[in-house]
Amino acid sequence: MLLYKRFSCNVCSISYNVCIFVFFIFIVFGNALRIIPAQSWQGNFLITEIFVGLSSLLAFFFLKISMKKMLFFLSFAMVVIFSTTYGTIHNGFNFYCFLYAPRLVMMVFSSMILGEIFYQKFSNDVISFFKFFVNVFLISTFCGFLIYFFLPNSIEFWLYLQQYNITFNGDPHQGRFISMFFDPNFYATIAIMPLIMSCFLLKHNKFYSVVLLVFLISVFLTISRSGIGTGFLTLMMIGMINLKRQWRISFFSVFMIILFFLVVTIVIWMKSDFFIALCHRFIYMMEDPSAASRFNTMQKGIDILSNNLLLGTGYNYLERLLVDSSVIVTFITFGSIISIIGLIIFLTWSFSSWQRVKKLSVEHKLLQNAYQCFYVYLLAVIVFSCQFNDVLYMQFWLILFLSTFSYLLLCVKKALSNRINDVKKGLESVEGK
Repeated sequence: MLLYKRFSCNVCSISYNVCIFVFFIFIVFGNALRIIPAQSWQGNFLITEIFVGLSSLLAFFFLKISMKKMLFFLSFAMVVIFSTTYGTIHNGFNFYCFLYAPRLVMMVFSSMILGEIFYQKFSNDVISFFKFFVNVFLISTFCGFLIYFFLPNSIEFWLYLQQYNITFNGDPHQGRFISMFFDPNFYATIAIMPLIMSCFLLKHNKFYSVVLLVFLISVFLTISRSGIGTGFLTLMMIGMINLKRQWRISFFSVFMIILFFLVVTIVIWMKSDFFIALCHRFIYMMEDPSAASRFNTMQKGIDILSNNLLLGTGYNYLERLLVDSSVIVTFITFGSIISIIGLIIFLTWSFSSWQRVKKLSVEHKLLQNAYQCFYVYLLAVIVFSCQFNDVLYMQFWLILFLSTFSYLLLCVKKALSNRINDVKKGLESVEGK
């Protein structure tokens, strides 16, 4: 019996480590591992997505997932299956469109499992988790800088990858930081996460001020209006939360403002033509073909939605390729009925969760701030970034954010549970006396 328990613990530990290793590969190599031949609209399939799903499925059998969380996941899976089934009936069967349904379910499932594994690995030590995440993302960012300096023309980079049977149908970019995710807009939005984490790590290690600077420079080098705008909106809302009752700005806010001006100064000094290009993209936004294209696809999306108002077109079927906005994509594919119900559930959960986090004791102040920062970031992504890019369904953003947020929620749940237990013990000791 003892031997069996040891064997079970070893297998459990191995499965957790495999998941974390696959997560590391998933972030560092990004879209570079699209090696499974396919005729999908974006090129080959990404093999690490399959590995993430399989490793998460293996770890699932060793985890104790709460019934509430499983019911939520199964409900979500049923909604996706229903939408895809409707899309098949409504539009006819399409194999590659159909594959996106189990893919989305797998991504949400993997994120949930990864959050549980992170909690098993780091417990309530949020700082250690942030260090792990930031260090992994930093490696990926350095790989992105290699692409930026040696292959600044993305079309030449796509052709270079084809020599190794890696097919990726990306957009043409010149002199923009496309990262290992092969898209400047998606990277700029995703990089806000390690940027926020680096701010928390500054008090523990000054090295992360350099790391923070690296992330800021990489975001600006994307010349992404949506990504930079999301970053500013997130930091502005975080700054408002961090305002003290005496209406004095916290050290965090002051530091971010100073750091921003420092980054801009360095970037201007390093590459003045980049700064001109960045300003041009913001000032002449309405005249820019890229921006005009997004507004046109948004209008197309609204037209498609008006013709499929109640049940939509079915998840990922046909019309999705015409629209960039994640919000409009959601309404088009799932329909207004499911989307509005989902919005009500999200708002109700948000209010309830925010109130629970506010109940955390002073000793969990860091956890409270971390949760609030990432929730604010989520709002900024939904309100701003998602209007111009289909980032909500992008595998890298979805898995990275949901796994991180799932981990933070588990930390909050454990902290509140410990507080309740402490109160009960206190009452019992008083009654005993």
